Amino acid sequence: RLNLTELLLGYYPEMGLADARRAWMEAKLQRKRGEFPEGPKSSNEPEHTTSPPNGISVADLCRRYVKYAREERTKRSWLDDEKQLWRDLVPRYGHLPAIELSRDQLEDMLAEVEKRGPRAAQKLLAVVRGMFNVAVKHRRKDGWDRNLQNNPAANIELDRYEADPVYVK
Repeated sequence: RLNLTELLLGYYPEMGLADARRAWMEAKLQRKRGEFPEGPKSSNEPEHTTSPPNGISVADLCRRYVKYAREERTKRSWLDDEKQLWRDLVPRYGHLPAIELSRDQLEDMLAEVEKRGPRAAQKLLAVVRGMFNVAVKHRRKDGWDRNLQNNPAANIELDRYEADPVYVK
């Protein structure tokens, strides 16, 4: 019986095809030597983000939530959640303390994402809302922000997205 493990090598366009092939060959060689190849330590996130003095930053909250979703909750879509957070939320508001992120800021970001596609905005809202729900619930545990008591995404509503019907003959 063969045990398969998924190995993340990188993301396009940051990693081109030639680099991906080299990384794959190196992982294959490590496996033949009996070692377990490891991908990047973190898939999408920047190496360093500084935590503000008045609580954890939005970037740190995203990092903590993804770790929670992956390890404690074993959420299957944690990688998609991570991609969405690091593509849309962290570049804009990652430097802010999580407690200072406002509903207005989230609505502005979602309006921009909605231009790309209404479904993308709905998915991002669901991830951000879920992340803050978990953070508020676990605020008294280590690694979470004790001061975070409200979810800024709690009452945001987007226009309902309905897929076009598909007709089969």
